[in-house]
Amino acid sequence: MEISKKKIYEEIVDLIIQKIKEGTLAPGDRLPAITKLAEEYSVSAASVREALNSLKMMGIVEVKHGQGTFVKSGESINLEFKVQVLNKADIKNLLEVRRIVETGCAAIAARRITEEELVELERVLEEMHTVVDDDSLGEKADYEFHVMIAKASSNPMLIELLENISGIMIEGMRETRRIWLYNKVETIQNIYEQHSAIYRAVRDGDAFGAEQAMHAHLDSVEKTLLKHL
Repeated sequence: MEISKKKIYEEIVDLIIQKIKEGTLAPGDRLPAITKLAEEYSVSAASVREALNSLKMMGIVEVKHGQGTFVKSGESINLEFKVQVLNKADIKNLLEVRRIVETGCAAIAARRITEEELVELERVLEEMHTVVDDDSLGEKADYEFHVMIAKASSNPMLIELLENISGIMIEGMRETRRIWLYNKVETIQNIYEQHSAIYRAVRDGDAFGAEQAMHAHLDSVEKTLLKHL
């Protein structure tokens, strides 16, 4: 089966999700190897890896080291929720949750982040600055940045709260970046600067500044989505 070359990894994601919904892939099933999937869809192995990473962040698959990639089992997967189109009510609810959780995470991270975590956070920030192109809008790096802030809080409950809304967070990030990209290229730089402000406050141990920078970023996301969707 050959698929369109536009947004390749997203199309692979859609095809795998469709197989799960149809029952061709059941919860607990192991997905074919990356090389097999690349051959089946006539795409590169890199595109398949990107698709699998997206599915993992959406909570649809899990990687078992030494065994492969598996469809998640039980109540941990909800395909209809993961792939729904966001409406204004979804956006408001999502951003309300994110403000409550992530502003607190940023403040705590500023007090607790380790040198190793700070190096990783800077790496992801720079990745966000370079990955925006026709095939990837950078939402994976965006999501990873926010998850790393939560992890730097060293609070497993906060991390779990963020991971529980990972699917709809990624979709919101994807839509925000599409809007920014299609309306003004300069605004892509804005999102990088917003994340840079969060990073600098966390790096400097400025808990209040980190909280305010996160709040400002989420305000910008909400205004963009509500205006254009």
